Amino acid sequence: MIKSRLILPNQNGTLKKKSDLSLDAGDIDPALLDILKLLGNDLRDHLLDPGIVFDLDELSQKNGSFVVDQITSQIGKFIDDRAALDRYRPAISKLLLWFHENQAAAKKLFGILYEQKHRLYDDDEILSNIQQAGQLKELLRHYNVNTVEELHTMLEKRAGASNLPPAATIAQLIGSFANSKGGAIVLGVVEEGKKFISSRDFRNPGGSLYLGLSSVGSPMRRPAYATTSPFGL
Repeated sequence: MIKSRLILPNQNGTLKKKSDLSLDAGDIDPALLDILKLLGNDLRDHLLDPGIVFDLDELSQKNGSFVVDQITSQIGKFIDDRAALDRYRPAISKLLLWFHENQAAAKKLFGILYEQKHRLYDDDEILSNIQQAGQLKELLRHYNVNTVEELHTMLEKRAGASNLPPAATIAQLIGSFANSKGGAIVLGVVEEGKKFISSRDFRNPGGSLYLGLSSVGSPMRRPAYATTSPFGL
């Protein structure tokens, strides 16, 4: 009966024939399954729901290496086709983020694709990365440090040695970057719930710190992605 009827659920909750399903080996990163689905291959549709406890050892297994091979194969088909890369941009963007967050695993599992990840970026992403790298380099040079970690350590030491609240202290340290034109680094201290209207808002020691990029053509506006830590960006 199990072989002839749709009685076994897959990982999407759909009932499937036993012959259409495989066992999940348990080492598959869900994020990679999401990426594979965005590439047009929903493997969850062919994986048995892990909650099923029948003795189904005769089913084949799919593991993490299988998913990696599927992603690599799919992308390999269109890596030189810019239009295709754009069509699959959501999947490519998620994969690049996974590479960034899992660098050691990505290098080991994806090999050549990881080494050639620069081929996956679109022109806007490349330009944005160049601009942000330039701004960071300028900030490090301004404070005579070589890495973000050194900058972080320096700011913490300065904040600890000051009687001012840390947010206000850091705002003073990066004052030369506090009120640049649109597209440059913007840092300020503002009261909770108050919009950044003028440079006077930077001088409120009781406010909260934010650091971000101002919108081009809209200087003096608080960035939509403002953060309470300059290291959150």
